[in-house]
Amino acid sequence: VVSSDLLRARETAELLEAGPVETDARWRESAMGDWTGRSAAELFADPNAMPPGAFDLVLVANVMHHIPVPERASAMAMCARLLAPGGSVFVFEHNPFNPVTRRVFDRCPFDRDASMLRRKQVIDLGSAAGLRLTRAAYTLFLPVSKLSWLRAQRLLSWLPMGAQYYVQFAK
Repeated sequence: VVSSDLLRARETAELLEAGPVETDARWRESAMGDWTGRSAAELFADPNAMPPGAFDLVLVANVMHHIPVPERASAMAMCARLLAPGGSVFVFEHNPFNPVTRRVFDRCPFDRDASMLRRKQVIDLGSAAGLRLTRAAYTLFLPVSKLSWLRAQRLLSWLPMGAQYYVQFAK
């Protein structure tokens, strides 16, 4: 796994548990060529922008709660359409059962029009889109990024008290 050298990107890559994580500054977010400045709606409406099966990995990190509820199924269907056979979709979201997360979310101006999803809702959206659930776990129990703490957090992944959760699907 290769990740940006930014701390949050590296930590997210480590959570995937897909192997050792190498960092490379060239993977930092940057201009996206023809996609730069285009809204998601514009990209989704343009069938040539993202052809079916274009990606081995689709990462949806804290995005679903910003998508209006009636549009979430089509957003997940788009993820499934873009995924190559054998690929994975990872969805990371805030955990509405964590009281600290809920408090921060409720007070964040950026999340004013957003609504959190329970992990089961994400699982149902993926299943309805034809994706196969491969893993679901709660995470970010402790605000520490040391590898030993990350291992300890994995032992708690069943407990719905982590600040976030993730769901992995396969095609």
